[in-house]
Amino acid sequence: MTKRADKIPFTGTETLGAIIDPGSTTQENGRLVIRGMVQQAQDNVTDPRVSGDLTIEINAYFDASTFSGPMWGTFILKNNGGKWLCAWIGQRSVKGVSTLDAWGYGADGYEGLIAHWNYVRQSSDPNDPFTIKGYTSNSTFEK
Repeated sequence: MTKRADKIPFTGTETLGAIIDPGSTTQENGRLVIRGMVQQAQDNVTDPRVSGDLTIEINAYFDASTFSGPMWGTFILKNNGGKWLCAWIGQRSVKGVSTLDAWGYGADGYEGLIAHWNYVRQSSDPNDPFTIKGYTSNSTFEK
């Protein structure tokens, strides 16, 4: 079996919205631990199938003095054509630069598709948008 490699690239931006559930934040051994924070966002990219409204679950294990370290979670991206069920991992640097990678499966109108996103925000300001590069692809296998 070979996997089809019809990758369709996309680029764009993500703007973060309201935090709809703060989850829990604790300190453990000099680390700031965030669990289960839920935030809304809007992605606007060149492929309308992966543009839309996001609900993001955020977890992080940051150095409390520099607010840097690993982050991870899930998100659901919805638009009029369907939705994406996604998982992501990332890192925030000491300088505040955030880089994230996400992978998702299409559902509803996007059944049979997969997607990959790379998010980068060069600023420590959470109001600044992320830049997005990624691709969609057919996830079916052929003989």
